[in-house]
Amino acid sequence: MKILKLIKLVRLFRSYDKDSSGSLEFVEMRSVLRKDLKIPAAVMSDATVERLFELLDTDGGGEVGLDEIHDFVVRGPRALVAAKAAP
Repeated sequence: MKILKLIKLVRLFRSYDKDSSGSLEFVEMRSVLRKDLKIPAAVMSDATVERLFELLDTDGGGEVGLDEIHDFVVRGPRALVAAKAAP
């Protein structure tokens, strides 16, 4: 990932990480998709957003960290599915 894109990703992440926990809860991630990425529910339902959140949450902690989002952006969705399937 190019450094400028990474910087933009970090800034976007931090702007939605309201409690400065270093991770996003589902509601925060949904806001990113709806507000900044402009993906309406007609294009991606809340159920689909929830499924994406579950895939991104590779450690099952109920929150998505910047590292998990970065892995998705860099390695793609197949890597996440493989990570979830691993014991």
